[in-house]
Amino acid sequence: MGKNNIQENIRKLAEYQGIDVLGFADASEFKDYLLENSNRRDPKLSLSDAKTIIIVGVYIGGLVLPSWTKSNFGRTSRLFLSGFFNDVIMQIEPISTLLKNEGYTALICDDSKSGGSIIPLKLAAIRAGIGWQGKHSLLISRQYGTFLALGG
Repeated sequence: MGKNNIQENIRKLAEYQGIDVLGFADASEFKDYLLENSNRRDPKLSLSDAKTIIIVGVYIGGLVLPSWTKSNFGRTSRLFLSGFFNDVIMQIEPISTLLKNEGYTALICDDSKSGGSIIPLKLAAIRAGIGWQGKHSLLISRQYGTFLALGG
């Protein structure tokens, strides 16, 4: 299957899985990654023949946050409260399966497993054109602002 066909099939599958944003990024080293000795800096250390990073985002802005009227309680991020990170992992598993069925090698970036994510998802999203990094270090997209749970 050609590159355009596989990308179109991935787009259709992502839409079916409820993924709101999908991007493709080159799998070259993240030279701007602050931790110079980290394996996350270079995707090829985790997958030597990596050519493309598929990055997805799920909108979490519709989550109703709990009332924070008591100031003596700490506040937690919308991403953590939503539980969406693990949901994003489940939503991209069919994409991984599709790629493997087509003869590609695929790894899911899963922080819940030992070793954590194999790439910096925010930097991959920026490289894929999903958004940019704000002064507060969050990813900002034109359509969803800072309310995206990322997966790759």
